[in-house]
Amino acid sequence: MEICHFDSERLHRQIGEDLFAILVVDSPQSITLAGTEVLDELGLSAEEAWERGVEQTDTVGSIPQAVDYKGRAFAFSGEEYMGSVLGDIARWSVVSDEVGPDLMIAAVSDQFVFSAVIPDGPNLDGVRQQVAEDCAAAARCISPHIYRFRGGKWVFAD
Repeated sequence: MEICHFDSERLHRQIGEDLFAILVVDSPQSITLAGTEVLDELGLSAEEAWERGVEQTDTVGSIPQAVDYKGRAFAFSGEEYMGSVLGDIARWSVVSDEVGPDLMIAAVSDQFVFSAVIPDGPNLDGVRQQVAEDCAAAARCISPHIYRFRGGKWVFAD
């Protein structure tokens, strides 16, 4: 897998071992990688732009609360930008702290993210295989990996 490199003008944050949140400006005519020049045109600081991006992520898919995970799994499904739910590190940190170490997430594609509480073992192995197959078949795969939240970022589930 190739790791993308961004120049210092493009706004990105590493949110996992191989995951990056990339700030973009989306309009009906185009999608543009947000850089300092674009933000200057919009009258936004980088921090204001990230805050706005996190707020807009809520319109894509609301992150469940820890209590909601009891016996349930969550699928974030839609036309685009579903992977952006992984970028709200502050909220996922709270959920992970309350749910425990078995919280997992898979950013299968731009249209589908799956999250559940599954301990290591055969069930997680089955999900891992399904995620890899679905990612390979997806038009816009994000990652074939399953992640756990550790130390403020998404890391590969062993």
